[in-house]
Amino acid sequence: MRGGGGGGRNVVSDGRRMAADYPGLAFGSAGMFGGSDTMMKFSVIKNELHNIMRSQLRRVDGEVAAMAERVKRLDENLEKSERHIREATAALSEAVAFQVESASSAADQKEEEGQDALSMFDAQLRLLEAKMEEAR
Repeated sequence: MRGGGGGGRNVVSDGRRMAADYPGLAFGSAGMFGGSDTMMKFSVIKNELHNIMRSQLRRVDGEVAAMAERVKRLDENLEKSERHIREATAALSEAVAFQVESASSAADQKEEEGQDALSMFDAQLRLLEAKMEEAR
């Protein structure tokens, strides 16, 4: 079985015969890689793959830079929001303290004076709401 066809080239080690156009034989033969034309084709393919890889890396680098910029802007917005929340919390705290003070003094005073304190509280609350809107 070994003596047939291609001088033993198309016979597998266990004695089976392969077709002459079987690609496995082409890769094993010296003629496949020995020709300068084939090597030039491989070189062109290699260069194209490197070019594709470099362009993909540049694209990914650009995307990473854009994402880093978005994260930076989000951090800045977060800091602004935290500052606004602190200001609003302080204003609310002042309003609650004023309300507690007004409530304790209203119990001691006449009902008319209590109404004046409530209207004063409403005015103070409107002022604080305006300050909060300005802060935004």
